[in-house]
Formats: sequence, structure tokens, C-alpha cells
Amino acid sequence: MQSPLKSALANPTAQNQLAQEFWSVSTSQPATEFDSQGYLQHYSSTVQDFLHDDGIHTSAKTLEDVVNIVTLIKSKATRDDVRTGVIPSGTTSKEEAKFENSINLAARLFCMIDIGSIPAGFSGPSPLEWKTDSLHTFIAGKFSSTPELSKEKVKLERIFIGQNLERIAGLKIIWTNNLVNHLRLSMDDTHVSIFHHASFLEAVKNT
Repeated sequence: MQSPLKSALANPTAQNQLAQEFWSVSTSQPATEFDSQGYLQHYSSTVQDFLHDDGIHTSAKTLEDVVNIVTLIKSKATRDDVRTGVIPSGTTSKEEAKFENSINLAARLFCMIDIGSIPAGFSGPSPLEWKTDSLHTFIAGKFSSTPELSKEKVKLERIFIGQNLERIAGLKIIWTNNLVNHLRLSMDDTHVSIFHHASFLEAVKNT
């Protein structure tokens, strides 16, 4: 039997509920404003990663469980405060690990960044370990580098597209759902990762 969390976004109504709860946007908007189908692929793969082994590694079983955690995250609560709001008193250390995994799952679904490791699985090369501050503060610290080049008066030519980037520069584009990997070079600088969910960024910029 499929987990309720896995099948939670099987209909447009549920997809709209999640978008409203997470980022206060509507999936009924034009696709150019919010690409719900693009996000849905991220949701499905992320939930699949965390709920393998019949979900024994996570406490979250429903979309409501995840929304409750995201609500705490959106309030800019610290990691400890999120734990306090999620983990019942008297929970054993073994059970606490399931709640920690659920917090990481909710954080990944909310910000499309690989937060924490996949329980009993391969997490990829660059998961971020959120341990103390609020998620907002933690992420801001990871993206706070001062730009090296001014963006003023920069105008890219029409030929500056992915296809030509591969043809002229010899870079192979790898589409990524992990925002922190955007523009990351790999494979001896022959591959570049591109975060391709522009409508997601538009939706969350004021969150």
C-alpha cells in the first residue's frame, strides 16, 4: 500500500494546498508563474528517498505532518525550537532520529535544497547539515558571498542559451533540483549544474 505522503499530491487540489501552505501561491496561476509539475517531480523523488523501507526512518506520514513542520520553519524558529515543537516529550533517542529525518525532509521540500542526509541511503555529494539557527539564517549564510562582478549594464546576447553553452564552451548541462548545486562544476569542469525551477524561486523570494 502506498504511503499517504507519497500519494498526497495526486490531485490539483492537494498540489494547490501545498503551494498555499508553503509559499502562499496558487498553482492555478499560469505555468509561467509557478510550475507545479516541475516541483511535483522534486516532491516525489524526495519523499521516495526518505520513505524507503516502508517509511520506518521518518515520523512524518502525511502531508499534514510535513506542513506542520514547515509552519514552524516559516516562523524562523531555530532548529532546537523546531525539534521542541515536533518531538513529543519522553521520546526515545531511537525515535528522535525519525523526527530529525522528518525535519530534514520538510526542509528539503520547502526550500529545494538538500538539507541533511537521506536516512540509510545515499545523500549525494553536497547535503547541508542544518543544526542550530533558523533555516532562513542558515541558508542566508550559505548564499551570502559578495558578487565578484557587477551586474549593472550586463546584457546577455540572445545566443546565450544552454544549447550554445554546450556547443561553444564544451560544458554539458546537468539539470538539478538542489539549489545549492546551481553553477557547480564537476567532472573536471566539463559539466555544470543548473537549477531550472525559476518559477519556484519567484514563489519563495518573499517567504
